[in-house]
Amino acid sequence: MLDVRRENTIGELAERLEMLSPVEPQREQFGVRTVTGLEPVTARIDEFIADADERIVDMTVDELPTDEHLDRLQAAEKRGVEIYIAGISDDVQDRIQETVPSAELFETLWEWRETPAGSLLITDQCTALANGQVGGTEIEETAIWGTGERNSLVAVLRSIFTWRLGNEHPE
Repeated sequence: MLDVRRENTIGELAERLEMLSPVEPQREQFGVRTVTGLEPVTARIDEFIADADERIVDMTVDELPTDEHLDRLQAAEKRGVEIYIAGISDDVQDRIQETVPSAELFETLWEWRETPAGSLLITDQCTALANGQVGGTEIEETAIWGTGERNSLVAVLRSIFTWRLGNEHPE
């Protein structure tokens, strides 16, 4: 009698579980994460660029597009990713255009070079990172990042870039 009831219960549970939508791992994180130090910040930026399938929008300062960074952007370009970059001087723009010819350069609204900022990065409408240099006597690279289309950091940066790039290139 117990075996029959147990089998009926298991059967009923199995039927109800089948009615549920399949559960997929979620990348969405509603909060933001913090990472500190040049190497960890660079690793996070590299990861986001490597994972991009559709679009990369990066507003950065002259010092950040290193040769390694440009190599990663070039690899993204070869995968067919659209690349938009802002906040850099004419000299750095020329270097970027040589390495990543399809990258579209756009003007920022802020005097980016006069701040301790690093970059604002958004990829595929679902990952965002903002980094800068913070500290008193010892400067340290720090970044906040978030993932998921409904993540607050992603939503804010996506809105800024959609507005800045216009309707022609919505983020």
